[in-house]
Amino acid sequence: MTANPTLPIYDENGDYMIDPQQPFLPNPVSLLEVDDESHNLELLGNFYLQVTPIEGLNIRMNPGFQKDKGERNTYMPKTTLYGFKEDGRATRSFINRNNNVFDITATYDKTFAEKHSFTVMGGYSYQKFFTDGLDASNSKFLTDIFKWYNMGAGESAKPTVGSYGNEEVLGSVFARLNYNYKGKYYVTASMRYDGSSKFPKNSRFGFFPSVSAGWRISEESFMKPIAWLNNLKLRASYGTLGNINNVGYYDYFELLSSNANYNFNDEPVKGVLEAQITNKTLGWETVALADFGLDVDLFDNKLSVTADY
Repeated sequence: MTANPTLPIYDENGDYMIDPQQPFLPNPVSLLEVDDESHNLELLGNFYLQVTPIEGLNIRMNPGFQKDKGERNTYMPKTTLYGFKEDGRATRSFINRNNNVFDITATYDKTFAEKHSFTVMGGYSYQKFFTDGLDASNSKFLTDIFKWYNMGAGESAKPTVGSYGNEEVLGSVFARLNYNYKGKYYVTASMRYDGSSKFPKNSRFGFFPSVSAGWRISEESFMKPIAWLNNLKLRASYGTLGNINNVGYYDYFELLSSNANYNFNDEPVKGVLEAQITNKTLGWETVALADFGLDVDLFDNKLSVTADY
């Protein structure tokens, strides 16, 4: 979009025309000669096993996995602006991602004397994420014919190579109790105990409880004469949630960087500096939520009103 449309594609020598007013921009048509190939292979699988050892008790186990393997290869030929500056540049990148999940839950439902109904659920979940990759590039090739298949043929004084790896483990224990009496009074209590490898050991785990209650006033005997009122329910809840979305893999580590150059005896020397200090107090972000609500259904459920604060 920034190219001058009045310029020809080629100059008098048959080379791609470079705009003299914007010599840093490549010729748009020359970009068609850039080789850029990506290959991705993804494998996804999961299954579950559910058993009912006694009436009302269901136990469910659900493991799964996701594996993703990617590759990207690029070559900038000498006929392009960037390739000309470096006598051709070849780049290869590889990445592997693994995500393993396992969870197991047990749920028990029971009703006593047709008045008391409750459901108890408890479980455990485990997730492990792992990513690693490799990047390499070289330049100053005698010919463009090799593309990225013979990177050792490049004569760059400093060919680049890099690798990386990230791992995260998240484990949770959780439970929930639901109880209602005659369909009038409802109580729910739940808890989560979550742990993440993103935090140091002394703050790795967080406890997040919640509770809610409801009262269906329309089920009370003194409300029965009001025929046009089908449902009237009051609700209230309070709970906490843990969040790790804004935390990096190694935010609490002390990190060193080798991107520091010093002058020692009039010679450039590669040095190391502290890039990140230790943060042993890093922990879960906790969000507290409170809600008060009212549900109303009127005139054979033709009109519904819901209000929340």
